[in-house]
Formats: sequence, structure tokens, C-alpha cells
Amino acid sequence: MNAHSDSTKSNTTKDSSCCEPVCCSDTAAETTQATATAAAADPTRMSADQLRPFSRGRVLLRSGSPSDAPSAQFNYLSDRRDLLELVGGVKKMREIFSQKAFDEFRGAPILPGPDIRSDEEIEAFVRATANTDYHPCGTCRMGGDADSVVDEELRLRGVERLRVVDASVMPDVVSGNLNAPTQMIAARAADFILGRSQLRPFRPAYHFDD
Repeated sequence: MNAHSDSTKSNTTKDSSCCEPVCCSDTAAETTQATATAAAADPTRMSADQLRPFSRGRVLLRSGSPSDAPSAQFNYLSDRRDLLELVGGVKKMREIFSQKAFDEFRGAPILPGPDIRSDEEIEAFVRATANTDYHPCGTCRMGGDADSVVDEELRLRGVERLRVVDASVMPDVVSGNLNAPTQMIAARAADFILGRSQLRPFRPAYHFDD
């Protein structure tokens, strides 16, 4: 996730985030320090991933030198809607873990502990423990409007013979890993550069089709 700013701006970046707040021991037992230590080594874990964040960040140049690394500020949880979704995720995971089907597996809660109950306490827990899914993208958004950085063939607007071919051209973060769609973007860019027609679509066979 990242700074809430206009997503059409060329330096805007997006990233999904993950919260893994509920860890329980894999056997029901009394809550003791020894139990918590053992459970932490082999817990039952559930995580909530927020794949469509509202927060926005930015990537800026530090200087005019190409050898200087850019400045990236993701601004996670800067939009309160993201925080509320993750708080809701923690509450839903607790509800799922409390179901009868988990009785024989559920042990004492480790993170967050049973003393963390109110929305304010869960919010503080999320702020302290949530982490990134490492899916930053969108700083060079593709599109047909004047604010887009590259056109529909990934050509950088205002600069000749230069294309951008990576996850930065995605208009929005995808609900999954960036690797496969980035490879698809690269394959399509190769067709553009070589002047080749797009391959005909096909549906691969799966072992469970029958």
C-alpha cells in the first residue's frame, strides 16, 4: 500500500500488504510460557492479505545523477480504509479459528493475545505487525489519457524510441504475484518492438478438466 495521492500521477506507486496476526499452538493446552514457546515454533497460522489497497506512495528522483537510487515512500496504512479492512480481517480470522471444526487443533492464542479485544487495540496491533507483500507497481501507468506515462504499446510519452517494460506500467496492483503478469507484459512488448502480431489466445489443458 502507499501515500494517498492521485493515482494518475507518474510517480504514484501501489503495493499490497499482509497481516499475519493470529497464531495458535497446534494442540489444545493450558496457556503457559512453555506452551507459548513451543507453539511459536510450530503454530497454526492464518493471514489476511489486502490486495486492493487505497493508500498510495511515491517514487521520486533524489538528484540528476542516474547513479543515485530513487527515493521510495510507500505510505502504508495512510488511508484509513486500509487499516479498517485489516482490523476486520483480524476479527474475521478469530471468528474462523473459534469454530468447532478447529477444536482439536486450536491451542492458546499467541498473536494477538487474548487481552487484545477492542478495535483500538487491534488497530495498534496491525500497525505494529503488518508487513508488505512486496508487490510495488504503478509508477509509470499505462493508458490512453494525457496523464498516463506510457501508451498502449508501452512507449514513453514525449520521448522517442523508449519503452517501459516492467510492473510499473500496471494501472493497478493485481490480486496476486507480479511475476507472471510482468512476464506477459515483457512478451507483449517484444511483439511490439519486433512488429509481430499477437499470438492467438488458447486455453491450456488442466489435469482436473475431466
